Amino acid sequence: MALDDDRTITLIGFLIVLAVGINIIFFFGDTFGLGSNVFTGFATAPIGCVDIDSGISCGSKFFASSSSGCPAGSSAECTNPCELERAINGDNRVCPSACTSVCVTSDVAAALGR
Repeated sequence: MALDDDRTITLIGFLIVLAVGINIIFFFGDTFGLGSNVFTGFATAPIGCVDIDSGISCGSKFFASSSSGCPAGSSAECTNPCELERAINGDNRVCPSACTSVCVTSDVAAALGR
């Protein structure tokens, strides 16, 4: 009886360590662009956006400045990194009103509420 209890505890401990390890791999793999999250509900890193010289960068997505026109299928929107993060991550943060004109696709424009 005691042997079965030890095996059960060992098995549960192993499964917990395995789940945490896989979660860490998915988190850092997605953060550094080495893979994507295959299992829904596992670690998802919120996408961070930053201003760069030629537009706004959000993880692996890039929103080019609209100063030289936008490609077909996109439109110029006046937005900022905070608003793009809010739209992509789906949260309700309050963002500043300052903006930069960048080219966004119709799905991003809809997420921005425009």
